[in-house]
Amino acid sequence: MSTVTKFEVDVWISKVEQYDTWHADDIAEMLNNLTIFLDASRDVIAKLETTTSITSQLPNIGQLITKIGRHPLLILQEGIYERLLQCILVLIPSNPRTPIEQRAAQWGQTLIRKSYGYYNQQSPGGVGELIGCGTRDYHDEAIKQLSESICKKLDHIEKTYRDSAHSQFDESSVTLLQDISQQMAPLVRFPGCHPVVEKLLLCNSALSVNALSEKFHDSLLEVQAKRFQFQGLCSKVDMCERTCDILWTNHLPALEHAVMSLIKTLLSRPYIGFHEAVRLLNSSHLPNACYKHLSIRLAVNQILRTLVLATEGSAVVLKAIHIFQYCHSHPKKPSSEKGLPSFSNVPHKLKPLETMLAVLPSDLNSLEKTNHLRNICNFILRFWGNSVSMTTRLDLWLLVVRHQHWYHQALMGAFSKDPEEGKLCRQFLEWFQNPASTSNSHKSAVELCIQCIQSGVALKEDQRQYQALYLQLLAAYTSLSLKNGLEQLDNLLALVPGDELSQVVFLLELLETFNTDLHDQGRRSIISRLHQLSDRVTSENEGDLVDVKRRMHSQQGKLDCG
Repeated sequence: MSTVTKFEVDVWISKVEQYDTWHADDIAEMLNNLTIFLDASRDVIAKLETTTSITSQLPNIGQLITKIGRHPLLILQEGIYERLLQCILVLIPSNPRTPIEQRAAQWGQTLIRKSYGYYNQQSPGGVGELIGCGTRDYHDEAIKQLSESICKKLDHIEKTYRDSAHSQFDESSVTLLQDISQQMAPLVRFPGCHPVVEKLLLCNSALSVNALSEKFHDSLLEVQAKRFQFQGLCSKVDMCERTCDILWTNHLPALEHAVMSLIKTLLSRPYIGFHEAVRLLNSSHLPNACYKHLSIRLAVNQILRTLVLATEGSAVVLKAIHIFQYCHSHPKKPSSEKGLPSFSNVPHKLKPLETMLAVLPSDLNSLEKTNHLRNICNFILRFWGNSVSMTTRLDLWLLVVRHQHWYHQALMGAFSKDPEEGKLCRQFLEWFQNPASTSNSHKSAVELCIQCIQSGVALKEDQRQYQALYLQLLAAYTSLSLKNGLEQLDNLLALVPGDELSQVVFLLELLETFNTDLHDQGRRSIISRLHQLSDRVTSENEGDLVDVKRRMHSQQGKLDCG
């Protein structure tokens, strides 16, 4: 049975005060004896029922713990900080009521905060050098010890919860969760703290109210948002996949924040390539979370759906939906289960269309592709013509938005020499431009753009509201016309409104959108033209140039590999 006397406490107070003078040959033995003493103290304190009985039997135990906690060289030694924290936690009364208990609780929490603050300071003040390690190694070791100690306490809280007859946390545990989360907020960006973050989130999920500090959640969201910045800026700031899963499953605002971070990136980087956007989204772990968890998948779908309605079909939101669908259809960690779960909750009536849209045009020959596109268009137009609710119309439209490869096929089909196919594809495009209407209000826009392109005429100033549709149709027409060589490409580029940057972005979009439909000669003509334009491209926004140059290098690399 462990015993600790007042005399032993006083002896260790003296030894700790003289730590800097310990002989090198004696340090290992002294530290071993100190860990044994702290283990014994912890056991004795745990058995004493009140703060009064602790101070009566060991009046100077608090002084010893304080001196150890404020000695940076000592607490860094293996096993010391872990045992120190355990002693502090058992000294803090579960339900402080009397003045002495309240002072004990305040003392313990203050000492914990001060030790956290020391670990989080920018420089260890030469301590790392004194013990033979650099600043980074010092922080890594300190954070590791801190994380292990807190995890053990959180494990104890979880066990208490599981063993509780009422399956609920007591008030002191809730307070401790809030205090730990407050102090952990600056450290969540370090991988070594992921276990603590996960345990805090799991403990909090069992509560009926949020016990984690607002600062803790804000820090998690800040780390999350940095995943959507430029490549290379966030390599040292990350959250592992498991941490993200727990966060999004139990904290809906964090899931909404992740989706909005992608939207903000697409808004601030208008020239980002599709595959670069896919890379950024995959690096956030969100697509894989959607793939694994039905609740997250449906929540993301509802967030995107709400954004579509709130922005009246913003192009950026539609692009985000398409990116999510692509990531979902090309999971980084495919499931061993047969079949791919649907990204959205598609109504039963639209299941046949979902099956048709899931087929990739690149998997079909020319005739099969034409027939498949005709079947898709006929299904949509028949469904659209029936008297269905506005909600169902939105479901229909969003389903096509997610599978835009068939929309791109319709853009090319609108120029078909087959009158029936051309008419059907144009009707499909008219519907897509205004899915909420049963009228042909966008017929004039589609016909106008096609007429301008085939006549070699650019849009007029009062027709610029159709520019997005015009550029999409022009890209489709260009991919079909490239068999005439570079001279034909120059003529078509003249129809692109804007400067050289606009022309470069147009060609890059064409390559990414219609890559599988281009012949090798056509692809080489486009990349050759990009090379000619590259030195003349300018922009006031350096980030835009970075994105454009990255896309150009990527396309050149694909050509070289081919």
